[in-house]
Parts: sequence; structure tokens; C-alpha cells
Amino acid sequence: SQQVFGFEACAANLVKAQATTVLADLPVSVIKSGMLGTTDNITMLTQLFADAIIQAGTPFVLDPVLVANSGGSLGDEQTLVAAFRKLLPYAT
Repeated sequence: SQQVFGFEACAANLVKAQATTVLADLPVSVIKSGMLGTTDNITMLTQLFADAIIQAGTPFVLDPVLVANSGGSLGDEQTLVAAFRKLLPYAT
């Protein structure tokens, strides 16, 4: 109850399926990412932007969660930081 001891991220294909379903179903006026958990998830989100699956001009808030408030690590920080740099050009 005091800190994060581990986590298990969703697979990138599941996250992509969820994102594309919502984008097709609802008018999305802004997107905010939180803990993406893996470089595969970050790469997948970058690809959604690059492939224009996410409409051009949709505001995107990049919130690169790397460490829990309690101090527990949420992934390999160096690898995740490098991957998040791919998303920076899409952030508003």
C-alpha cells in the first residue's frame, strides 16, 4: 500500500485496438497519454499519429509517467525517455 512493486502493461495491439475503436466511435477533441508502460506502446501511439489515424490538429498532451508518486519505477527509464522523444513532435 506504500509503493509500486511492479506493473504489467497491456500489449500494444490491445491498446491500439482500444484507441482505434474509440477514435472511430466518438468525436475526440483532445488526447492525453499517461503511463504507456512499454516502448512498444509508445511506438504504436507514434504510428497512429504518423499514419493519420489520429486526426491532424487534435491536441495531444504528453504526460510521460516514468515513476510512481511513491517512487516505484514504471519501466526502464532510459529506454522510455528515448521512446517518448518520438512522441514529442505530436505534443501540443
